[in-house]
Amino acid sequence: KMPLLRDVGEWLEANAPVTRSASLVHGEFCLDNVIFDPGTPPSAAAVIDWGQSGVGDPRTDLGMPLATWTADGAADAVELAPPFLDRPGYPDRTDLVERYERRTGLGYEHDRFYRTFAVYRIAARAACRLRDRLEADHSEGAIDALERRTCELVERAAGIAAGDRPL
Repeated sequence: KMPLLRDVGEWLEANAPVTRSASLVHGEFCLDNVIFDPGTPPSAAAVIDWGQSGVGDPRTDLGMPLATWTADGAADAVELAPPFLDRPGYPDRTDLVERYERRTGLGYEHDRFYRTFAVYRIAARAACRLRDRLEADHSEGAIDALERRTCELVERAAGIAAGDRPL
């Protein structure tokens, strides 16, 4: 099922940027996985939940927060970001990318790829988990709704309108 996820997976494979550097990547890097020191100003004290970590393109860890970041009112952000990002003082996506490039020395190109990859991973993992639970409950209508929602999230992250396939 979920032909869009299959199509997006094929698009990701065909459009993966050439990576010249590899590093340890978190795999689920987002504010939910950061513990902050409450000093003034607050600072990151630790990054937790390394269960999806591995070696890969370090830009994939930037794609996750960019896909969900709402501080700049981005219409294409997926609704997975913490609601406090709308408060004053949070950087926008452009600021995040500039800070990343400055601190790592790596350029950030192929934004569409990295953001789509982030949401694809979230959506596919969540859909598989929930589908297993829903199938156990014999909830075919709920499975169909889940699959539609998953596809909507991926379409939005990929910057495509429903029906504009292939990517």
